[in-house]
Amino acid sequence: MKNANTGAGLMLRTVLVVFCFVGAVVAGSIPTAAASETEVALTIGGRVKVAEGWTFDEGLSRLTAPEGDLLVAFARERLAGVSSETDLSKKDGPKDIAPEHIAHRAWHKINPNFNLKVLQKISPPLLDGWDQIHQLVYEIPSSESRAAFAVVRILKDEAFLILVDGAASTFERRSAQIQIAAQSWKPIEIQTEDLSKSSRAKFDEKKAREFRAFVKKAMKDLEVPGTAIALVQDGAVVFRSGFGVKRLGVHEQVKPETLFMIGSTTKPLTTFLTARLVDQKKMAWEDPVVTVLPEFRLKDAVLTNRLQMLHTACACTGMPRRDIDFIFEYDGVSAEQRIAQLQNEAPTTKFGETFQYSNSLVAVGGYASARVYTEEGDLATAYEKAMNDLVFGPIGMSSTRIRVGKDVAHRLAGPHGRNLDGRATAFSQKIDNAVYAVAPAGAAWSNIDDLARYMLLELNKGVLPNGTRLISEEALLRRRIPGVKMTETTSYGLGLVNVDDRGLKLVEHGGNTLGFTSDFFFIPESNMGMVILTNAGSANPFTTVVRQKMFELVYGARPKAETALAFTIEQRKKGEREFKEQLAFEKEDASWLRELVGTYRNKDLGVVKLTEGKKGEFLFDVGEWSSNAAVYKEKGGGRKLALVSAPWSGGIAFTVETDAESEASQKLLLDAGQFKFEFLRESVP
Repeated sequence: MKNANTGAGLMLRTVLVVFCFVGAVVAGSIPTAAASETEVALTIGGRVKVAEGWTFDEGLSRLTAPEGDLLVAFARERLAGVSSETDLSKKDGPKDIAPEHIAHRAWHKINPNFNLKVLQKISPPLLDGWDQIHQLVYEIPSSESRAAFAVVRILKDEAFLILVDGAASTFERRSAQIQIAAQSWKPIEIQTEDLSKSSRAKFDEKKAREFRAFVKKAMKDLEVPGTAIALVQDGAVVFRSGFGVKRLGVHEQVKPETLFMIGSTTKPLTTFLTARLVDQKKMAWEDPVVTVLPEFRLKDAVLTNRLQMLHTACACTGMPRRDIDFIFEYDGVSAEQRIAQLQNEAPTTKFGETFQYSNSLVAVGGYASARVYTEEGDLATAYEKAMNDLVFGPIGMSSTRIRVGKDVAHRLAGPHGRNLDGRATAFSQKIDNAVYAVAPAGAAWSNIDDLARYMLLELNKGVLPNGTRLISEEALLRRRIPGVKMTETTSYGLGLVNVDDRGLKLVEHGGNTLGFTSDFFFIPESNMGMVILTNAGSANPFTTVVRQKMFELVYGARPKAETALAFTIEQRKKGEREFKEQLAFEKEDASWLRELVGTYRNKDLGVVKLTEGKKGEFLFDVGEWSSNAAVYKEKGGGRKLALVSAPWSGGIAFTVETDAESEASQKLLLDAGQFKFEFLRESVP
């Protein structure tokens, strides 16, 4: 899976970057391309791309989401005249005015009643010529399920602001459209770095030494226990190396042969399976899913019958991400049962309207393709056989597995998360086994050698190193056709992402489970690419700076890796400190938790138990896994029950609803963005 966090409402402990500033339709079929966009002129200057269905208020330079409960406003503020009692130094003039005050003035022009306090301020490294960039997250009671942010970008004596306020669920489903609008608005003075005309250097031994030194430093600073990295250039692997250890406390070194879970980097391998079957004329991308997998059902019968095989992998159907089910309840759950759960789910946006990522639909596509290949066995068995016979075997990925057994146990890396002190902590592999029932979306284990072989096949457009064509060029490249847009510079294909990164055209797909992170990308025009595997969950900042370092060494990109690394460390430490400060361990807080001790049930997520240990500790037990629990005090005065053991460490928290007349009627409420879950109390000890 990519980004195993299950929803905006779950995460207490996060450095939230609101916008990533860093960074063909068959007749009669449902479109895979994004809905049409209109470019509108703002009265404050500049133009913005507006997705279909959004309302544009020209006078206020404001967009309103189709749901009517979220706005995105654009503003320009001259810095002269903004006053502040704090964070205001006269020595350098208006550039030192606090961004909180700039944003406050802009907010009051569109909403005079806006009075939220800033919860978090982030000032990322400068990009594309801006003098300053700040991102503000506002403090909101969790009961409101609301999102409010401001981005303040400063150029000379003027601030350019993007203000977002509205329902958290709408923000989650519309985030791609918001990013497209935000990224499309900037002054003409801002020029993006262009690497397309840069000469590509050979990755020689001198560059390899510098690269190794940076990787080791980034691992140490970001608490990544182990990683393996391979670089492909001009048809050959020019760099392959392991760093660190497989599992903390064991001291076995990572080698190129070490196996890691690769999360959603499994997706391009799954769509490669489908592409091979299409190439063999055994199926078509336009085949209705129900004709391939008759047991497949969505909540809407018409929608079920219209869904085609390509739509399982396009992230364009409007089906929302719902990973929380297979994180809470997975022991003994089969692929067939996971697919059956979809009959109770429906899309939250229109087909082709915006990017929404669904691991469940990708799983449907992989299982359906496997069933085309073989009628034998259950879906999980059929998928493993199809992948072994049509993908792993022919490519030469001899070490890659969907499920690992005793034969490769000695080669496995172990999963790690972060504890409350920010230190990497090993945890049980059983937690990451949650992905097995949706295996085509993110369950593969692989190593850099196997993934480099697969990358070479992609770069060679379907031809193996021995000159044998495994798949037609047409079938292979069909998966790379840009579809629904994710950002202004990024679009989703069929299990592959197309990115314009500073003029370079990348094809990629990263992956995350709770204990592993992967990055896989290649640049067809340059005939090169890289794969990074780590045994740390949420290690995307690490893979990002390592990728940037490669661009600096090979393409001469502006030096940013060291700055980005320092910024990430600073923000992480700050976030950890602030989170710990809001954890409460006083007697009254323990008393509040003690009153919650008992058994709770949710019809979808199963039974959970909160118990108190002999030493006064509280344990939250899901059955498949457990975590220590603590009280998290919101700055506004509210309290939450937070899970604080790795890999959660503040990643899941519950609000509590109590009936004054009946203690047994207490509910634990879990806000997962577009989904809300109630755990009803069943028993009190």
